[in-house]
Amino acid sequence: MPRRALTTRSTISQDFAMVALALVSVMLLLFEVTAEFTVQQLRVIEAFDVTIALVFLSEYIVSVVRSRDRWRYAWTHWYELLAAIPITSQTTQLLRGLRLFRLVRILRVVRLAARFAILYRQARQFAQHTRMVAILLISLLMLFLSAAIFYLLEANSNPHVTTFFDGMWWALVTITTVGYGDVVPMTGAGRVVAVLLMLFGIAILGTLTAGIASYVWHAKERSRRKR
Repeated sequence: MPRRALTTRSTISQDFAMVALALVSVMLLLFEVTAEFTVQQLRVIEAFDVTIALVFLSEYIVSVVRSRDRWRYAWTHWYELLAAIPITSQTTQLLRGLRLFRLVRILRVVRLAARFAILYRQARQFAQHTRMVAILLISLLMLFLSAAIFYLLEANSNPHVTTFFDGMWWALVTITTVGYGDVVPMTGAGRVVAVLLMLFGIAILGTLTAGIASYVWHAKERSRRKR
């Protein structure tokens, strides 16, 4: 097998692994913010979070070292350092003792935004290899993000939204434009999120349909040329 093909496969595998890791990290942070866990479950989540943070930090350092303009790369990708900040129970207790507990909430939001940025960058990079998988990853990203936002907006005013999974069910029904109507937004902000998610669902459905049609057409063309 040519070296270029091996390099391409290695790059695709590495990009896919980083996309998957970024997606898992975002899911963990969303669950950490929107759900209740036991002490043992929190310890497991913290262990995963610290591991992921170390991977992000290692990738950032390696990318800086390999970059031709190291200072520029370090400056333009500063958000990756924020994504590498682990927030454990020990950190929370320390900041609470220093009366900086609000800083923990700010760090959680900033870290979540930073990991979303990493996920977006990795998805774009992976999209260079396979468009369909990138579309599916972006759809999953929008699904979890809208579910978390909807839960945070509606939890205190909507009797049908009591857990993050209620928000996930609503987001899944909305993004697929099924619209069962069992869970509806009660707040103005929740309705805005619903409209945006429905528009995104329509756009993604059209993109997927066009992508599948293009794939089938190219497959038929390749089959015709082989004859």
